Amino acid sequence: MRWLQKKLNQRGLKVHKTRHYISFGFALSMLFGCTDDSNKVSMDGNLIELRKEILATNERLSELEQRLAVNIVSPNQSAVASQLHNVASAKPGLNIDLSGYPFKGDPSTRIVIIEATDYQCAYCKLHKADVFPGIQQQLLETGVARYYALGFPLSGHGMARQSVAAANCAHYQGQFWNFNDELFSVDKIANELDLIDISVRLGMEPLAFKSCLMESDEILKVDVLKDMLTEAGVKGTPTFFLGKIDNSDVVSEIIMFSGAQPLDVFLRYTETLKK
Repeated sequence: MRWLQKKLNQRGLKVHKTRHYISFGFALSMLFGCTDDSNKVSMDGNLIELRKEILATNERLSELEQRLAVNIVSPNQSAVASQLHNVASAKPGLNIDLSGYPFKGDPSTRIVIIEATDYQCAYCKLHKADVFPGIQQQLLETGVARYYALGFPLSGHGMARQSVAAANCAHYQGQFWNFNDELFSVDKIANELDLIDISVRLGMEPLAFKSCLMESDEILKVDVLKDMLTEAGVKGTPTFFLGKIDNSDVVSEIIMFSGAQPLDVFLRYTETLKK
């Protein structure tokens, strides 16, 4: 996290961009993801079920496209973005520094998937349960891509900031991904004690974890990361960036997706990045 170490005091951002592209309006973002204003809308079971039905419909449409041999072959990412599900936007000139952040997958691969996530977002949990297993099996375990999960806590979710800080503290003890899984599996995080309980279940050193969690610098790091992601175009969760990473852990050639996506989107876009 070199950018964070250099810029933390002045809350600087190591994000370079030429222009933002908005790919979703508020109404669609409410259907496919959580936003800072999403707490104003009831997230009842009917909406979640509707979301699942839409994902299933997208999968069926993708299967039909393949049967009809309708494939995306354009090497131009902007053109590709305009054709696929109308949810993607090219981000020319944008670079994201991932140095120091934990990832899953083969470290030698140059294709990366970045998820901006909120542990209390219902759509992030749906992605984790329904889509990520396929990403793990078909893209990470096969060496096609590596995967980063970056915290983007929404203001309407009371323990979201502390949960992201807790995951960072778990990273210092080599337990980021286990902690990440636990945060998505629990029904509710009511307070810091719930976070400490997770660390105990994972066999972490409890005093070191608690001390880290109480550090004001850890919360500041969460806020700086959210600033960086906001500057990169994130408005809600989940949001995904696909791109290519260099030897300095800087990602470029970025495509951004707003809202949860079916597995086929990740499979098809990583394929375009191989070219």
